Amino acid sequence: MHLLYYIQNSLIGMILVVIIMFNFMSQRGRRQVEDSLFFFLLLNNFLLLFFELSIDLLTGRVFLLSRPLLMSITLCFYILNPLPGAIYILYLDQLIHKWEKIPRFIGFVSFFPFVLNALFSFMSLFNGFTFYVDASNTYHRGDFFFLMVACNFIYLLISPIYIYRRRKSFQKKAYSILLFFPFPVMIAGIIQIFVFGLELLWSFLALSLLIVYLNIQNSKVSKDYLTGLFNRRRFEQYLDFLIKEKHPRLIVGGILMDINGFKKINDTYGHDFGDLVLHDFAQLLLTSFPRRYLIARYGGDEFALLMELSHEKELEQSIQSFENDLSAFNEKKNFPFELSVCMGFAVFDKQVSKTPEEFVKLLDRKMYEKKRALYNTPTQIRFPDDQ
Repeated sequence: MHLLYYIQNSLIGMILVVIIMFNFMSQRGRRQVEDSLFFFLLLNNFLLLFFELSIDLLTGRVFLLSRPLLMSITLCFYILNPLPGAIYILYLDQLIHKWEKIPRFIGFVSFFPFVLNALFSFMSLFNGFTFYVDASNTYHRGDFFFLMVACNFIYLLISPIYIYRRRKSFQKKAYSILLFFPFPVMIAGIIQIFVFGLELLWSFLALSLLIVYLNIQNSKVSKDYLTGLFNRRRFEQYLDFLIKEKHPRLIVGGILMDINGFKKINDTYGHDFGDLVLHDFAQLLLTSFPRRYLIARYGGDEFALLMELSHEKELEQSIQSFENDLSAFNEKKNFPFELSVCMGFAVFDKQVSKTPEEFVKLLDRKMYEKKRALYNTPTQIRFPDDQ
């Protein structure tokens, strides 16, 4: 391959990554763990493009200390090769579980292939295991180059499996984007293995990161910071779309619910614990209701759901399934009290609600009828210290 091709290919990828990083860093506000992981993905991609270009520029050129320099750069390049996959697995798990410290199991799964590849790379300095640089200062793949490739492809296989197994924890659009992410990289990697000198992998990674980044930006506008669910604005936009723009015979089901006694939860256990309750309850909604539902945090401890229905009974069936899942959740004793909710639900009927706003008011009225009935009985939420 002509040197100009390598320079052009790497520089385009590096410029793309720098633009994303610049936009990412210019955003204000508190950064979450997944934001930091995504930034490290970008940084790692930039370093891989830089080291790959450096190898292209140095290979075959002899000058003082040229061989140790090329060996060092190639070592760094090989060590960093599987790191994007490790970071991506952590990123996916963080999107679901919102941990502050990497869980032991997911940390092992994420970093074991990376550490193994690092060991192979260091061995190559002495025996050309996965790569070597000859006396004319030219880079070559080693006899066991495939081991580095295998460490990379482990991640490309794990991530789609991980996303598919936890598909209920992702909103539909995010699920599609995240599932798609590894495949361009995988295709580029396969081509690059069989066509020595062709460099596509890290430029394709930059393009995939751009797609994910655009999805992140779109999600931040329509997502709730704490729970990861859609926010009220997105709920109202989708409701307006379903009612005004979809087919007039479309059946639209809606649910509005809130957590009983949530103020007492905050007062008794503190707001950090209350945030944990909201997050875990949001995850329960995502796993319990079909992915066709739009699930939103409407405000405070209120949650709203929308769905296009094939028949009216489908709404009641989904609610019954959720109530069963909520009972199973409480049986696990995740909290020192049982979670309960009041729900208002209905199917949109133009004879009853002429506008989206009136439909929401109907759901709200039905929910508070249930809540008034609940608080007029002795079955209110109870805590261990209640007498």
